[in-house]
Amino acid sequence: MKLFYQRTISKSITFQGTGVHTNARSNIILHTADIDFGIQFALKSNLYIPSSIQNIIQSTYQLTLGIDNNSISTIEHLISALYGLGISNCLIETDSIEIPILNGSCHPYVNKILKAGITEQNKTIPYHIISFPIGLIDHHRYIVYMPCEELIIHYKIYYPQIGSQTYTYREDINTFVKEIAPARTYGFLSDWEKLKHTGFALGSNYDNTIVFDQGKCLNPPLRFSDEPVRHKIIDFMAGLSLLPYRLTGQFYIYRSGHSLDISFVSMIHSILNNYEEHPKIGDITKDYQIMKDFIQRDFPHIDG
Repeated sequence: MKLFYQRTISKSITFQGTGVHTNARSNIILHTADIDFGIQFALKSNLYIPSSIQNIIQSTYQLTLGIDNNSISTIEHLISALYGLGISNCLIETDSIEIPILNGSCHPYVNKILKAGITEQNKTIPYHIISFPIGLIDHHRYIVYMPCEELIIHYKIYYPQIGSQTYTYREDINTFVKEIAPARTYGFLSDWEKLKHTGFALGSNYDNTIVFDQGKCLNPPLRFSDEPVRHKIIDFMAGLSLLPYRLTGQFYIYRSGHSLDISFVSMIHSILNNYEEHPKIGDITKDYQIMKDFIQRDFPHIDG
């Protein structure tokens, strides 16, 4: 089993902005943290909320952590930035109910963290691998896990407005910084007013969201021709970051979203907590074949 050394930031870092859903002003400070502290949010109520799969209370359009009627929302870009940089211990002080959206990607977080420095700590976190395939299917959407000695994320999206996009990410900090972190969140003009009427996207604008309409990007230029699918990898990595360990494996993901990501990560955590009670690959017949058929249909260019 691979070992990964715990890390923290080398000094405190401050960010200011607005929340993409609430449009509320938001200030946060990232602080260095000791070994085994984990990622925790310190609210104005003096309550600490660990960034953990058990504390997710909402996953509609964003991720919200909560304890005892206290919550912090839209955490996904920040926790994905920490995960992509291998940071396992950090205290996040906040004065708002939502993390600032900044430019819609996690690159501003990544840049400031790299400038502040990262300190490796003298304790390891194990990488876990599950020895059999796992799948979660929701109508036309799915996530499939296959055993592998490294973390590889194959992601495919499809929207009538922009067509299909596919991207493969192999875990590597330099690749994350250059090829994943800059990818911004996106949406469709036809959905904008509906979201606002339901209390979402009140702070969304052309500076923090890529907007598409009838197949055209309304606020070019794109940072990558396939920027939307790269951003979906940011969102999925946020889900993985909620586990108390690193995970290796190949993930094949088709048209997922926050809610399906969280359901899948919760299932992974349950399996690893009750490993001996779950079937091994030899016991999976029909379900395994369905998963293989999905992968061959949607990722025909990928071996494995």
